[in-house]
Amino acid sequence: MLLSEFAPRPDLTAAAYLLEIIIAEFLFLGPYKKRDAFPVRAALSHLALLILGIVTGIPVRAGFPRFVWFFLAMLAAIGAVCFCYLESPFTLTSACVAGFATQHIANKCTLILRMIPDAAWMAEQSLFLHALFEILTFSYVYLFIYLIFGRRQTRAPASLQLQALSVTIILTCIGVNRLVVDQAAGNVYFELAACLYAILCCVFALLIQFTVAQWQRADTERLLTAQLFSESRKQYEQWSVNAGMIRHWIHDLRHLMNRVERLASQKHVEIPDISEIRAAVDRLSPAARTGNDALDLLLQNMDDLCRRSGIALQCVAYADCLKYFDGMKLYFLFANAIDNAMESVSGLEDPEKKLIDISIRAFGDTASIRIWNYFTGPIVFSSGLPLTSKEGESHGFGMKSMQRIVDDFGGVMNAHTEGEIFNLDIMLPVPEGSPREGVHDAGT
Repeated sequence: MLLSEFAPRPDLTAAAYLLEIIIAEFLFLGPYKKRDAFPVRAALSHLALLILGIVTGIPVRAGFPRFVWFFLAMLAAIGAVCFCYLESPFTLTSACVAGFATQHIANKCTLILRMIPDAAWMAEQSLFLHALFEILTFSYVYLFIYLIFGRRQTRAPASLQLQALSVTIILTCIGVNRLVVDQAAGNVYFELAACLYAILCCVFALLIQFTVAQWQRADTERLLTAQLFSESRKQYEQWSVNAGMIRHWIHDLRHLMNRVERLASQKHVEIPDISEIRAAVDRLSPAARTGNDALDLLLQNMDDLCRRSGIALQCVAYADCLKYFDGMKLYFLFANAIDNAMESVSGLEDPEKKLIDISIRAFGDTASIRIWNYFTGPIVFSSGLPLTSKEGESHGFGMKSMQRIVDDFGGVMNAHTEGEIFNLDIMLPVPEGSPREGVHDAGT
């Protein structure tokens, strides 16, 4: 057996294969963070990859030598992507392997179509028609897979086990196919069966990597939302107990101050000015009157927290329509919104911009809520909601949890920016059968 049968030979086939891999990888790399000088990095790394393919070529000997070449080519392609993107190697590997699967599916679809006599005849007429046939086939397959899987790719962490299973299935499928497909020896049925097997395995792996992983992520988000909701309920119960004690103390203090002033007036005794004490006591009283006791309690405590942080929290309720909604859901909804706003304004240097404004209005049978605050830095939106810039599994669930609460109410939520102001708009339909009350004002 000659060593030349195993040795690679320079040709353009390997470069064409690597170019197909590069294009397929980019279908799944959209959400990931790029490194500095990304265009230069991408151009240099992928150009080096294509040159390496031209220089080495695909080994003439079928079976194991080709399997090794394709495996090393995959590693080189993954290395090029890691050179260009700021993500963990495992995350990028899973995205790259999805690209390998896509190229593999497109390649097998091309082979199946070439089994049709008319298609085979057209592809054999000229190099141009052959190239056009493959470009069209690959383009349609890539577009289809991108619409089904690629555009659903997110930066959210996926299950390590599912990702590993998907990667293992795809690599095994490609490896087995490379080992046996060249042994078809002109047997159309064998080649067709191998192609269908490869397509099914790759599609199954993509389903695991995207659909099943998304289901698992959705379940995780629901569990985390339930946990956060439970913690909010415990916080509300604690604050409610504290509020009851404070109300009792406030009543006693006011009664005591009134008695002191009355006695001083009767006895003609001068006493120190206690207006500051009255103002401090008034600050402990709920100033926001939204009509919903749970929400009023939250706003009272959040106002105190904001004041300690040098943040002004203003709430003006022009209607009491929120009293017809589940108090705990509103508590959770506003708590997340105010937490996000506090985090946004806390980093501002201008103290006058450390402001959170909440307005509640009624438009017919709809409750309108607007929360706005100043912000700094870029904000990326997706489906009308801002994306978190933090890392970690727990970050980013607050806004999603808020969206679920709004969906439960049958409402809509949208966020947008106007200059340096961030706006969060929520529209909630008032439950049917609720009486329409008069309008009143309140504010903190």
